[in-house]
Parts: sequence; structure tokens; C-alpha cells
Amino acid sequence: MGSSSARLVLHSALEGRDIALNELALLVEDASAQRLEFSKNLLQSAIENASEGISIVDGDLNLVAWNKRYVELFEYPKELLYVGCPIEPLIRFNVEKGLTGPGDVDKQVARRVNFLKQGSPHNSERQHNNGKVISIQGNPLPDGGFVMLFTDITTYRQAERYLKEANLDLESRVIERTQKLEETNRELEVARERSETAHIKKSQYLNAVSHDLMQPLEAARLFTSALASQPELTDKQLVQVNNINDSLKVANDLLANLGEIARIESGNIHPQFDSFSLTALFEELKRDFSAVIDKQQVEVRFVKTEVWVKSDRHLLRRILQNLLGNAIRYAAPGKVLLGVRRSGNNVVVQVLDNGDGIPLDKQQLVFEQFTQLNTNKQSGAKGLGLGLSITKV
Repeated sequence: MGSSSARLVLHSALEGRDIALNELALLVEDASAQRLEFSKNLLQSAIENASEGISIVDGDLNLVAWNKRYVELFEYPKELLYVGCPIEPLIRFNVEKGLTGPGDVDKQVARRVNFLKQGSPHNSERQHNNGKVISIQGNPLPDGGFVMLFTDITTYRQAERYLKEANLDLESRVIERTQKLEETNRELEVARERSETAHIKKSQYLNAVSHDLMQPLEAARLFTSALASQPELTDKQLVQVNNINDSLKVANDLLANLGEIARIESGNIHPQFDSFSLTALFEELKRDFSAVIDKQQVEVRFVKTEVWVKSDRHLLRRILQNLLGNAIRYAAPGKVLLGVRRSGNNVVVQVLDNGDGIPLDKQQLVFEQFTQLNTNKQSGAKGLGLGLSITKV
């Protein structure tokens, strides 16, 4: 009972006045009715203020409770809704509006009514003509009947559709970029093949030209050597003949280097490893450079060694020729040393000189073809700019 009835009973008991049984029963009945009305109002308030549409049907499939949101979602006319109205007219109203899709109206109504009678929980979605998408969730009640929840998920479905469209757009962009990348790669491959073909043809041409030109140049050098040995030549004529011979030698060296570059670029050079003495190799180099050493006025020291190495003798000789030639050319007048340092089972062959040296920022540049720094202008010597390039390769 409520607080007022409780005070009345306690006051009567304290005064010693008896309360008749029928009066007590009336008080309890009034209190129970008030509590029931309060619970009903509380439940109605909760349903009415819910963001979802709610409808409740009893075991006979009659509508017993609903909220304003339920009416708004399906736009039911006022005369169609009342406490205890059958659910079938409401289902028919929705079917006739096309909310359940095409098909025979009576069959659709009967199928949905039978489904509710079975008391099975269900979930579904409906899209209204105005574009709204409603999620429907039905759950059976313990004593029969159904409680239905209707949620407007239009915004969610729109966002989902936008994401799908964005994903499709992204996929199409990826496909388009991939196709462009593949096309670019194909073009690059064609360009690379053309470049390689042109490179091979260039190397073949250089090799052929250098080979064909070296023979007449060698013959011309033989003629100048024979001419220089003539006793009737004057000193002035002898100088001129020697100048011609030097020019022919420079041209011959240039063609030899071009031929070497062509062989390297065409991939026709393969190392042939063998064991040999460095002493013998150093002696050969000493003889090769003897005339140049005297002319350049440079002191060259070949350090004696008993070391044998396993390498390609021809390629190693070619490398040391280029390094010694550069050192003698740019160190003059000065000193050059060719020696060997041991490092375990290996050896390091070094060419050292006291020339001007190579600036740190130019030490990669000098290995490019036809590149010369001319760091020692006093020597007056001019190289071809191919020796270090051949050495590097």
C-alpha cells in the first residue's frame, strides 16, 4: 500500500481502533491499483521515448501497445490504430503500399500472419518508396504474442553504399594505374631492348673500325721507324719523324683502347685464371715503359717480389699498364713505385706516386670514359681518358 494508507493503518493501531477486514482489503486494492497504474505509465513513457518504433501484439495477434515512432515510420492513419486492433489490417496496409515488394497482396498477408502465429524470431529489412530503409526485428513473448522493433537504418545503408562506391572507384583507379604502369613497363622494356641492340651494334662497329685502322697505323709506324734510321736525316728532320711516330702511337693507343672498350661492353672478355710470377710481369712492364720513363724524366721503382699469384695474366698486365701510364704521365717530374703488399693468402698490388693526386670529389669521375682532370699541367702529357675506365671494368 502507499504511504498515506500505511499512515492511516498505523494511526488506527496506535489509537487502539480496530480496522475492519473489508476496509483493509479496500486499502490494499487501492494501493495495488495505484502501483499498477504507475508501472503502466512508466512502461508507456519508456516505449514512447524510444528512438526505435515499437509495437506489441498479444497471443491473438492483436495490437496492444505502440509508440509514436512506429506510426511515423509506416505513416499509419489514425483510424487504423487502436488498442486491441488486429495486426492483419496493418500488415495489409504495408503490403498494399508496396513495402514488402511485388506479389499477390492476399498471399503476402497470409504468409506474414502465419509466420507470426508460429512465434519464431525474425529479422528483415524493408525499403520504402521515399528511400527509407527500415530494419525489423521480431521476438516472441513468453505468454504468446510478439514485440517488434523497427529501426531506421537509412543513414547506415547510405554510408555503406558510399563506401562501396568509393571502394569500386578506388579499385578502378588501381586497375587503371596498374594498366598504365604495365604499359609503361612494356615501353621501357622495348626501349631497353633497342638500347641494348644499339649498344651491341656500336661495340661491334668500334671493334671492327679499331681493328681495321690499327693495321695501316702499325704499317705507318714501321715506315717512320725505318725512316728514322736513315743516316742522311738532319736533326730537324729526325725530330719531325719522331713527332710523326709519336702521333701515330697515340692514334694506335686510342684505337687499341676503343677496341678494348668494345670487347668489354660486348661481354666478350672472360678471365682465364692461371698461376704466374709477379716478378716476370714487373720485368715486362719495366721494359715496356723504359722509353717513356727516360722521356718523362720520372723515377720509377719496381719493388722486387717472389710472390706468385693466380689471376688472368693478360687482364692484370693491362690494368697495371693503365695505372703506371697515368702515374708516370701525371707525376712527372717525380717518383712512381710499383710494389706488392701481402694480406694473408692474398696480395695487394699498388701503384704509388708523388704527383698532385686526385681530389676526393673527383675520384669517381676519373673512371668515366674520355674523362681527364689534367691535374699536372707542367708535364704537358695528354692521355686519352680511357685507361681508368678500362681498368675499372
